[in-house]
Amino acid sequence: MAVRLQRTTRKLLFAAAAMTLALTACGGSDDGGGTGATPAPAPTPSPGSPAPSPSPSPSPSPSTPPPTAPPPLPSPPPPPIAVTQPGVPEGLPTSATIGSVGGTLASSDGLLMISVPAGALAADTLIGIQPITATAPGALGHAYRLTPAGQVFAQPVMLTFKYSAAEAGASAPNRLRVATQAAQGTWSVPETMRDAAQRTLSVVTTHFSDWSRIGGLLLRPADSIVRLGKELTIRVIICGDEPDPSDPTAWPMLRECSRPVFLGVGIDSWSVNGTVGGNATVGTVQAMESLESSEGARYKAPAAVPPQNPVTVSARYEHPDEGFVTLAADITVVDEIYAYSGTFFSHVTSSTTEVEFSANFHVFHVPDPIADAQGQRRYSMAGGSAVVRARMPDCDWATGTAFLDSMLTSLLTTEGGSSPIANTYQLTFAATPTMTFRCRFGEVTGPFLTQPFVGLTATCQPPPIRDRDGLDGFVDSWTCRLSPDAIISANWTMRATR
Repeated sequence: MAVRLQRTTRKLLFAAAAMTLALTACGGSDDGGGTGATPAPAPTPSPGSPAPSPSPSPSPSPSTPPPTAPPPLPSPPPPPIAVTQPGVPEGLPTSATIGSVGGTLASSDGLLMISVPAGALAADTLIGIQPITATAPGALGHAYRLTPAGQVFAQPVMLTFKYSAAEAGASAPNRLRVATQAAQGTWSVPETMRDAAQRTLSVVTTHFSDWSRIGGLLLRPADSIVRLGKELTIRVIICGDEPDPSDPTAWPMLRECSRPVFLGVGIDSWSVNGTVGGNATVGTVQAMESLESSEGARYKAPAAVPPQNPVTVSARYEHPDEGFVTLAADITVVDEIYAYSGTFFSHVTSSTTEVEFSANFHVFHVPDPIADAQGQRRYSMAGGSAVVRARMPDCDWATGTAFLDSMLTSLLTTEGGSSPIANTYQLTFAATPTMTFRCRFGEVTGPFLTQPFVGLTATCQPPPIRDRDGLDGFVDSWTCRLSPDAIISANWTMRATR
């Protein structure tokens, strides 16, 4: 599929206004000690005239009150309770049949473990984990859809999530939590058990839904790749929660993320590898200041790959309750992108069939003098696997797993260039799992060729691709009507890995 890249440069212009207040004081009248005209003598009363009444003494003038301080500006209202769309499948699902004796199931990326105790299920049940895109405020990595949706357990089930060192450094440790999404799109935060030594977060639940790891005060992105001389924006966000307004005894609900100024957090001391502001060897970092707060910084990669790579960009914040804490983000500086990792998911429906295709893939750069001279970069499939689910007429759903066909290649062009396909990329996926369909007329077993993504066609022209925020990679989704009764939807991500 060929998709045109759109890269926009956001420039923030800030102005500072200064206000001065001048106070003037008025002096009192002269008390006679100074020079001036001689006063005229008082008139002498005539004999027999009544004595004149003494002039009333003037009332002392009230002292001028001190200037009053202007009333404090009203605090901005807290961010509203977050409502987000559900995530979409991203990566390979896993499943296992667990019965009354209990059991465990791990996600395909190894970051989530479900532990079902004995007695939680009365009968054998197919338990599944589908990685999905993370839409929770402050989400870290993937989210996960646990199936069957709405499954209720007689005993609490333990969910244990792992997190990386980069994610730990980019968030305040005691703000790492786990959240679950309700049907109306809101997110609730159960009590989370933290194990900093093992870097795990654990919760117990009696129902299945969508779950996500989240942070509170974060640097975004936490782990990224930047090419020589390029800039990366690092943002600071804070994602809080509040009691459920409809049920104070329920789990707290997540708010939308905001800038730290709203919670009185100060960010300073932006550094690269411990050097404030960085230097020409490791790259430089400069805070982005607005009129209200520091909302992040811009890192500029050096002209040569630094000897210590990745570099660590850090910032210090002071919180009234937590004191000084340092947040850090790892940035790998590269001269060229040599490899990408990604995920792909597509869903095809028609009046007779339905096919779901979920894949993880890896591609690497293959030197090609002719293509390189034209500003193109050819990538070959380094590996990948797919899970295919399909439903045929008069048949139940069937599932198969297969490696992606390694002979298929990918083409990714670099920025600029005069080629007609400059700033575009093209990928081709295919897998041929062996699948068994249980149909009304019997079983059918055999290879099932699936090739849902075969490049640009006249029928389906996807929209321009969007850059991943702060990463050398892409993310996008699209939907297309293949025919009057067939629709295909797809979403994918690509992220530079070296």
